Amino acid sequence: MCLIYTHEANHDLAHAAAATWGRRCNGLAIFSDVGGEVGGQEVFRVPEEARGYEGVWRKVWLAWQFAHSVLWFAEWFALSTDDTFWIIENLRLLLRCPRIAALHAERRPIYLGRTMWSEGAQVAFHQGAGYVLNGAAVIELMMCPWHIVVEDTSAEDLQVARCLHARGVPTLDVNDCIVASNLKEQGSMVHDSRSCKTKKDGGAPVKGQQQQQEQQQQQHQQRGRLVAWRW
Repeated sequence: MCLIYTHEANHDLAHAAAATWGRRCNGLAIFSDVGGEVGGQEVFRVPEEARGYEGVWRKVWLAWQFAHSVLWFAEWFALSTDDTFWIIENLRLLLRCPRIAALHAERRPIYLGRTMWSEGAQVAFHQGAGYVLNGAAVIELMMCPWHIVVEDTSAEDLQVARCLHARGVPTLDVNDCIVASNLKEQGSMVHDSRSCKTKKDGGAPVKGQQQQQEQQQQQHQQRGRLVAWRW
């Protein structure tokens, strides 16, 4: 299931998301400071305290509470902002990566995204290009220490990381099962369904035209396995 958080000024972006990749999700929920309809999709209107820049975390917490209420419907939840584009078919391939599939089959919580920064054991995943939780991770998230839940901040990605870290949920960097994209440093999750192994952006230094051609071919192939990127 896909979750999008937005605000009134960006409803055009949310409309575009709902009308394109949002249609390929098994379910779609949009959360905003105003209600109504976006792209044929009913919008969940968040309360006053979850509005504005400092209310982003409260808005996202409400989105995850919603996810918790529909665990009967979906096993996976992908959350992002309104200016992210997901290739849902490739995301499904990523989730079938053997390591991820094995953890999920054991009903272990999975917190999946691209590492933004780390400090000790605490790792956050970038909210712009999105991140993914399975149902077991959503359950753990709902048991987040209350002092984290009630904070007012825009750093929802960090708050989710703090919550899950407090619950002992290990982080899973997509680089364990993907090939990194060269599109954008913030950018994207790309999946190599054949090996689920990591390759660094750009690879080794290129020497000679043949190596340049091989690199360009590899980059072209990587774009075909893109999972999500942010405009």
